[in-house]
Amino acid sequence: MRKKQADKRNEKETVEKGEIMDFQNLLNYAEKAIEKLIAHWEIKLPLSGVFLMVQIHAQLFSLFTFIVFLDLFTKWVALSYEYIQNQGEKDNIQFLDAVRGIPAAHRVGIINSNAMKTQFAGKMGVYILLALGGGAVDKILVTCGKSGEFMGLAIGYLAVTELLSIIENLDASGVSSVHGLIDLIKRRQK
Repeated sequence: MRKKQADKRNEKETVEKGEIMDFQNLLNYAEKAIEKLIAHWEIKLPLSGVFLMVQIHAQLFSLFTFIVFLDLFTKWVALSYEYIQNQGEKDNIQFLDAVRGIPAAHRVGIINSNAMKTQFAGKMGVYILLALGGGAVDKILVTCGKSGEFMGLAIGYLAVTELLSIIENLDASGVSSVHGLIDLIKRRQK
């Protein structure tokens, strides 16, 4: 036992001194890494199966969260744009001017962080409820021998609605090139 501890200490000192690791030390470190990987396999294996099952849901949730953040950001830009217009600057307000105006609009209370947090939490709550409900309906339908499409339909509808909101916010921010896109998405949504 003492010899093993002394060998460990010597290996550590060799690596800390910056000396070149020989092939045997490399094999020893690789062996220890493999031992740690397979340790507690009886816990790691079922957990990895669970993670594989929820991976797609975590990915969808992350992407939806990103879309909601984009929506809130573009809402801030739209509010900032309106604030700059109300300050008397009507001509030639660029998108970046509206982005830079966010702190000023926040200082005067036009952009309210608490309201935005509540809106974000509400949207995420609705997403979770619809995803769970759609997933439950899909499971029932699949159990009955039918195809389950409702979770994808619910999540897709929410995503398209958020995209439409982002485009409307950009349009309200003076980005005129997206105006025609609003009508196109509304027609496709019907």
